[in-house]
Amino acid sequence: MVSSGQLVDEVARLIAYPRNAVLYPYRVLRENGAVTKGGRGRSAANVTPRDAASLLIALAGASQIKDTFAAWQDYSGLCVQKAQGGFPKGDRKPEWTAPALPHLAALPAGHSFLDALTALIESAADGSLAALVGARDGREILGGGVSVDVHGPWPQAHIRVFCSDPQDSWAEALSYHEPIEDLTEWSKDMQSRGYGRLHEHRYFNEDIVFAIADLISS
Repeated sequence: MVSSGQLVDEVARLIAYPRNAVLYPYRVLRENGAVTKGGRGRSAANVTPRDAASLLIALAGASQIKDTFAAWQDYSGLCVQKAQGGFPKGDRKPEWTAPALPHLAALPAGHSFLDALTALIESAADGSLAALVGARDGREILGGGVSVDVHGPWPQAHIRVFCSDPQDSWAEALSYHEPIEDLTEWSKDMQSRGYGRLHEHRYFNEDIVFAIADLISS
């Protein structure tokens, strides 16, 4: 039972933002129906993994606070374009038709970046992510982790789950962006909306994913 205020506090702590710099984007998302709406105090709605994913996407995608909802619109609906991975060591053959996490593997072929980040948080909450990148067969795995990357101004996102342990090295990744053939039209639209040509790249790792999952499942 976690409130939106608790989520805002935790995200602000994790990314070292002033509380209001996280609270305002969350309110904008709520006013536009992008996160759960509810009452106040005891009747306030409990936040969901999808709410947390929406907030993270809006914060990572917006270069300015005023662009929060526009960033959420640009990034949350990005469709998966490819999955890739490999097992450079060991006798396993590469299999990357679906990530090796139940929540991610259950997503449909045309799922969105928001769907995937939600599933990643759910995987952290139920322990399946930790089992994959943290420990196996009673042995702590070294070098396992998660990277969630957001690129701009052409909206792109990537989710990477990896392990660089000497005894168990592998990586799987999902990429999200509009079809390349749409780039010309996108460029015209971005110019009309006042976007510059400065390239931006923001990312966060498993620390944020696990911390948010722990909060929501507490």
